[in-house]
Amino acid sequence: MSKKSVALVTFDGNYLYASIFYSGLGLLVFGLVSAVPWIVPGQPTRASLVCKSPEYDFGEIVRTDSPKHTFVLENRGKQPVSILRVMPGCSACIRIVDYPQTPIPPGEKGFVTLQLLAELIETDASSQVLVRSDDPVSPAFLLTLKATILPDNAEKNAE
Repeated sequence: MSKKSVALVTFDGNYLYASIFYSGLGLLVFGLVSAVPWIVPGQPTRASLVCKSPEYDFGEIVRTDSPKHTFVLENRGKQPVSILRVMPGCSACIRIVDYPQTPIPPGEKGFVTLQLLAELIETDASSQVLVRSDDPVSPAFLLTLKATILPDNAEKNAE
């Protein structure tokens, strides 16, 4: 009587399973190899909030302008991620227009819209906003708005 064994290992994205077939004793063993989630490069098993373009430059704008920009955030993880707080470094220079109030599901996008308040800025602007989330590895990151502030027509005429 010949004895044969075959092992089959599968990975479901979080856990590694093994099935072992052994014909000599008529055994079939199937089990969870590890109850600890396996980390596979490129496939986080947790929430993972990413902003591919965390800096935006409006270029030259007139002091009376108040331009808006929307940053795109993506959850590349396997768990929902929540934005806990969005805090401008200078609340007189940046207004928070909108950000996700509910968790961003895995694979989905959320949007943070900011407005640069140019009337209070003298020349060049580089203002940052801190975004805090429940991403366990990167719980905070910065978004930056930049602009060169030009005087408006009324200011030019007064000079």
